[in-house]
Amino acid sequence: MPRDALAERTAQGRLTTGGGGSAPRQESRLRDRLLVLDRNKWLVGATVLVVLVTAIVVTNLQPHVYRGTADVLLSNENLAAGLLGLPDTSSSQAPDRFAQTQADLATVPTVVRRTLAAAHVRETVGDFLVSGSVTPKPNSDLLSFSVRDRDAAVAARLATAWARAFTDYRHQLDTGAVKAALADVQQQMATLQAKGEARSALYANLANKQQQLKTLATLSTARAQVVREATGAETVEPRPKRNAILGLALGIVLGIGLAFVKEALEMRAHTAADVADELDLPLLGRLPRPPRRVARSNELVMLTAPNAPDAEPFRILRTNFDFAAELLSPGEGAATVMVTSATLGEGKTTTIANLAVALAQAGKDVILVDFDLRRPRIDRVFGIANRPTVQDVARRRIRLDRALTRVNLPKQAAQPTTMAPVGRLSVLPAGQPAPSLSEFAGSPAAVAILNALKKRADVVLIDAPPLLQVGDAVALCATVDAVFVVSRLNMVRRSMLNEVNRVLSSVPAAKLGYVLTDSDRDASYAYQAYYG
Repeated sequence: MPRDALAERTAQGRLTTGGGGSAPRQESRLRDRLLVLDRNKWLVGATVLVVLVTAIVVTNLQPHVYRGTADVLLSNENLAAGLLGLPDTSSSQAPDRFAQTQADLATVPTVVRRTLAAAHVRETVGDFLVSGSVTPKPNSDLLSFSVRDRDAAVAARLATAWARAFTDYRHQLDTGAVKAALADVQQQMATLQAKGEARSALYANLANKQQQLKTLATLSTARAQVVREATGAETVEPRPKRNAILGLALGIVLGIGLAFVKEALEMRAHTAADVADELDLPLLGRLPRPPRRVARSNELVMLTAPNAPDAEPFRILRTNFDFAAELLSPGEGAATVMVTSATLGEGKTTTIANLAVALAQAGKDVILVDFDLRRPRIDRVFGIANRPTVQDVARRRIRLDRALTRVNLPKQAAQPTTMAPVGRLSVLPAGQPAPSLSEFAGSPAAVAILNALKKRADVVLIDAPPLLQVGDAVALCATVDAVFVVSRLNMVRRSMLNEVNRVLSSVPAAKLGYVLTDSDRDASYAYQAYYG
């Protein structure tokens, strides 16, 4: 196998199967954000629930507050001036300024004290003005007197008393000067009567002025009138519906914010783009989480249910694997390919075992070797305990050809029942865990075993230990032709993937790409449903 050609082709970035690598990220920002929310939907839901329940509990603990409202009609027209032929200067004043002036006038201490006295409420002027307000109604000549209190009857009584006290005070201001002038005229008329001059021209003139002043006083009373008393009070606190809506909105905003903060602090790889950005490798395939029955029993989908929809992702991986190997060395393909991962539990053994079955079903002679001498699992997934192992071959206890265990391949639905599988799959397990054989991966015995296996098969697949935990995988990279990485979403951190990339960049083996396990099922469901 021309190793230099493989490395050169990899360095030139000609592996494009499945997308990914250093290509620009295709997912839109909106999709990325939606994926963040989907991954943290439980956090968002819990936050919304907690905030909503808190809002409801706080609302139920709040004391009830009622508001009484009374309305007063204002008139800026001076009827007395028009009747007497006097100039009316009030019409030149802006209506909004006039209304605001009357609202401010209603809050003077004299009006408030009269209000409290009329309603028989003991309260200071300052405290009353905190719970009450006078506001001009827009686009009208009405003043709205509102009072809040924990007693609905008291709130209504105070609002009505306040409106009445204001109209009385306003009448007092409007008629004060007129009443003083009327009293002076009446005193002069009494003096003239005492002198016997009741029929004089001066007395007649004073009598005429008296009548005008009485008319003026009567017309001045119509400039402020109570038009609606507070017959009842409405509840203003608590407001369960409003508080529930606000709690729901606040919970959603807070939950979304916590989701993005958690995403920023937790540097795990959540998407294929995250893995591709760190590994700088093409994507070979997406593998959904296996069915629970298969996962519990350590079975292989390609053996137990090769025609089920769950097996289709492995056939897609097989196609991309063949294409990538062909690009590395046209006409030859990679003879020895190693699979590794950043850490434990990412699914490399299950992946390479199913891939080996898929390649054999496609007509290739495949040999699967377990070089994970610390935590071997190939013998368990194939159910071949107590069979010859790599260690037996290395110690020359048995010949290589006799150590290989043949695996019976199931027939596929597309094949006639009379046609046997064309390919062949042989397995060479690792044996008992042997940490003492830490140098075995790079030893001449391991190299000899791999070179001998290359002569017996089309493809030799090697299950290696995790790349960042022991040095066996790095040592094997000097012997194998190519390597690919298995990475599990929502498990491995980006810093670990970056370290994998750094280690792989220093080894001579060609890099085929990476396989994503526990991938989001959205892309595979439609394909599986079609074939299902």
